[in-house]
Amino acid sequence: MRTPRAISPHAAVDGKSQFDEEDKSMTRQVRRVVTGRDADGRSVVISDGEPPAAVWADGMGRAELWSLPAGPLHPESGGEWIPAEDDLEPLPGAIAWRAMRIAPTGRPAHPPLEQMQSDARFDPERPGMHRTDTLDWITLFEGEIELILDDETLRLGPGDCVVQRGTSHAWRVVGNEDCVFGGLMLRAAEHGRPATPHPGPRRPGESQGVGPRRVVTQTDDDGYSRVAFDGEPPNVLRFENGAGMAYSDIWQTLGPVVLPEAGGDASPGPFEFYALGGGAAWKHMVIPPDAALAGVDAEALAAEYTERAPGMATGGEHDPDRPGRHRTNSIDLVHILAGRITLMLDEDEVDLGPGDFVVQRGTWHAWSNRGDEPCVFQAMMITTQPFPD
Repeated sequence: MRTPRAISPHAAVDGKSQFDEEDKSMTRQVRRVVTGRDADGRSVVISDGEPPAAVWADGMGRAELWSLPAGPLHPESGGEWIPAEDDLEPLPGAIAWRAMRIAPTGRPAHPPLEQMQSDARFDPERPGMHRTDTLDWITLFEGEIELILDDETLRLGPGDCVVQRGTSHAWRVVGNEDCVFGGLMLRAAEHGRPATPHPGPRRPGESQGVGPRRVVTQTDDDGYSRVAFDGEPPNVLRFENGAGMAYSDIWQTLGPVVLPEAGGDASPGPFEFYALGGGAAWKHMVIPPDAALAGVDAEALAAEYTERAPGMATGGEHDPDRPGRHRTNSIDLVHILAGRITLMLDEDEVDLGPGDFVVQRGTWHAWSNRGDEPCVFQAMMITTQPFPD
C-alpha cells in the first residue's frame, strides 16, 4: 500500500480532478471547505471547492475529503491523500475521510475479479464482501442502499448512520438512483492492543426522537458479522429551553483506536464537549434558527446547560466578547445534512447547505442559522494537541 501524500489544501481549488470531462457528475456535488490561519493568526478559508482526488470506475465514485496521519496531531495536521486505485484503507493509525457514490447495478458493489482474488480483504466466493482493519463511521446522504452482513441485510436511507467495526460486509444499491454517502475510516494502530475493555453500544431508554438511526456492527464469537444495535443512540440531549436545539453522541472511541471494535457509548451523565479519553467523537447536532433562539429564556437555557451539559460551555476556548465564538484543540470534520448554516470565521463567512463538507482545523469560529428551518449536521471531532508555537 502506498504512503499517503499530504499536499496543500489549495489544490482543492487549483488542482485538476482525476475525473475526465464525461465523468464529472460526482465532483459537481462534492463541495469541501477547509479552514486555517493566515500570517497574522486569524481564521480564514484556505480552500472552498471540490477536492482534487476523485476517481470513477465500474459504477463507483470516490472523492477524498481529508487525510490525517498517525498521531500525535495538531490542528493543522493532515492534507490531501492521493490514493492508488486499490487503496481501501489508510495506513495503520491514520484516518481517511471520503465521499462515495455507488450506481444501482443490481448486485453488490465490488472491484474487478482479479483484485478480489489477489486481495485477502475480499471474499472472491461472495463478490463485494470485504473486511478492513478500520473503524468506519458512515452517513447516508442520497438514495437507498443495503448493508449486507454474513447473515443479515439492512436497508438504509438518507440520514441513517453505520458504525462499521471491522466486520465483513458488502453494499448493494436499492432502486434506480445512485447512492451517496460519507465515510470516516479510522485505521487501527499497528499491533494495537486494547488497554481497557471497550463498552460497545448501550441500549437507550425512552426514545427522544431527535437522534439519527444508528446501526452498529460486530463480529461474534464464531467470526460472523452481525448487527449489534439498530436504533437511536442512547446519549441524546434535547434542550427543553433551546427552541429545538439537540445533541446526540453517535459514537466515542474513548481513546486511541487500537482495534476496529474501539469505543462505544459513554455511561449516562452530563454531556461533554470534547471527545472522551482524548480520542475521537461522532456527534449529531440540530441548530434552530437564530430568530427562534433569540426568543428563548436565556437564563433558563444557561441553567439547563450547567445541569445537563456542563462540558458544552467549558470545553475549548470561548470569546467572552463574542457569544458563540470558540475554538478547540481538535480537527472537526463536518457535513451538513439538512437546512442551511453560516460558518463565521475572523475574516470570512461561508454559507453551507446539504451535502457540503467542512474541515475545521482548530480555528476561531461560530455557527449562525439565518434561515427559517433547523440545520442538522454531524461533526467528527479528532482530538489534537494545541497549535504549535
